Amino acid sequence: MNTIYQDLTFEEFLKRQGVTKATIQLLEEEEIADKVTLGALSEDDINGLGLKVGQKAILRSLTTKAKSRLPDARNSVIPPPIREVNGTGEVDLQCYCLEKDGKGKVVAEITTKHTNEINPIKTRILILVDTSGSMGIKTGRRRRYSKLYRIKGFAKNMVTSLDDGDFAGLVTFGENADVLLPMTEITHESRDRLKSKLDTLDKSFLSTKTNLSAGLSKALEVFRDASSGKRDLLHYRNAIIVFSDGEVNAGTQEPSKLVHEVREKIRQLSFGLDESLNQWASISTVVLGKSASEIMFCLSKFCSSDAFYTIDMDVDNSNTETDLFLPVLMRKAAVAWNVSVYIESVNGAVLINEDCSQDNKVRTHGQSSRGPKTAKAYFYYDIPAASTRHIGIGVDLEEAFEEEVLKVKVEYSGFSGERKTIIRTITKSDILTEGRVQGGKAITEHYKNDARMLSEEVLGKAAKAALDGNSGGSADAMREGQSELQKLMNRYGDMADKQETAQTEIFDYAKSLMSNFECLLQKVNTPKDEDTDEQIEAESSWLKIKAVSSAISREAPGLAETVSDSNILCPLPDVRKVSSTPMRTEMEKVYKEKGIRESLFFDFDGAIDELKKSIKKDED
Repeated sequence: MNTIYQDLTFEEFLKRQGVTKATIQLLEEEEIADKVTLGALSEDDINGLGLKVGQKAILRSLTTKAKSRLPDARNSVIPPPIREVNGTGEVDLQCYCLEKDGKGKVVAEITTKHTNEINPIKTRILILVDTSGSMGIKTGRRRRYSKLYRIKGFAKNMVTSLDDGDFAGLVTFGENADVLLPMTEITHESRDRLKSKLDTLDKSFLSTKTNLSAGLSKALEVFRDASSGKRDLLHYRNAIIVFSDGEVNAGTQEPSKLVHEVREKIRQLSFGLDESLNQWASISTVVLGKSASEIMFCLSKFCSSDAFYTIDMDVDNSNTETDLFLPVLMRKAAVAWNVSVYIESVNGAVLINEDCSQDNKVRTHGQSSRGPKTAKAYFYYDIPAASTRHIGIGVDLEEAFEEEVLKVKVEYSGFSGERKTIIRTITKSDILTEGRVQGGKAITEHYKNDARMLSEEVLGKAAKAALDGNSGGSADAMREGQSELQKLMNRYGDMADKQETAQTEIFDYAKSLMSNFECLLQKVNTPKDEDTDEQIEAESSWLKIKAVSSAISREAPGLAETVSDSNILCPLPDVRKVSSTPMRTEMEKVYKEKGIRESLFFDFDGAIDELKKSIKKDED
């Protein structure tokens, strides 16, 4: 813009450009009060103001000029070079090896257990809310609050708990998608204003349609409009949390097609980031009710590393807002993100597909679909502090002609934004002898990995049968699964002979799995009377089974009481200290509800400081 305008107020500047008084007043009401905010307006933002054609043209020209002065986004940040670290970064990698019948089995443990203090990273979180008619119906035994009212409470709590410098936004979707709250920086001054804006959520127009694809597209556009280049995608942990209570009935409705569209749009908006970084936003999903939603499950499975979240709003629960905070907690607790794991068999060794983990797996490029498999790739959007994730690998050694048979590489981004890598090489000797050296630990980790894979397979069959209305078939699948889990426990228990600690850990894990299978059996076998809606019950069973299965297979905590013995099967991050007071307060509520001791986040340094102040005060 011409330098002659630099000393003008924003209002005077607009008048000089031909903007009418009515338009200026509208911009003030929309809190567009400076040239920077004006320059960030998108085409959708301008169209949404409801202006006449001439006024829209003027604003469009001003935003174009403003954006033309921004640095070239594609060249604004060059990702740092990859640095190899071994035991000195946020992530460590351990490999546990066993041999059986001439075949090798390896469990790769990706751990952040040594990083048990959280200095929360900067986040940009967008809440995407379904505003179809059923979301406005009051729920619970007393029918006091609607689902939208509960989401409003959660959103306001989130604004309170986020750190200064974080960003929050909210988009609603029904037949169309609307931006209720553009991506806004959290500051001491902005919190009350944001909460006031969120108060209108449960007063939104309720639609007869549920167009999730429109909502996701709009949500990603909000991120685009708030980003000037690669730095914003790498500097912040970017996340969308979707809340919906039913099946999608408008827009893209085929699950795999929607997943492809969303991942492709995220890639297109990555400012040219490479393959290891261009999935810069994760999408967690929360189903609020009893309706089966394959599309929400697939988004969770392929666009996040979280469990599939479900919560029954018809059950009275005073802690709903606390439950819903879990996906925010997982983002703020992250210490590594864009975690790529690449596994390659070498020198004649061949990967055994059925013995390799299936969850979090991504397509490997450049490998033929025919012939021996020599590579697998896995991807985690993020991994929280004080946590572990495991990948099982099966390898056929029969044709191996050299000692080295397997390479495992983990590449991730840490606090500094620096890209780091860890590489482990596995030899035939490791597989043939390491199990004996590692002892009970190797046996235990292999048992748990096999049990997770078996549970995922069994519960997948049970969920399908339940959704088909075949509750008997669902129950049979789970009973057969219990029998197989018992055999698996006995086999590994025998391998851990005279290793009491390992046997106890195997037994406890098996007992926890059996307990969850029993709960699910009770769910599908609940007696039905003539008033029971069998379709609703079938979908409710599917939801429950899928939620339990994903939490166990992903080792990621679920909402509320989704999984019994979750501290064994899918624990919360075992953190010891959180530097952010607002975040610590909300995290304490989540941990307390799951029965974890309140002293988990005891701030020892802070307590010492308070003690010193108290002593000094007494001396004075």
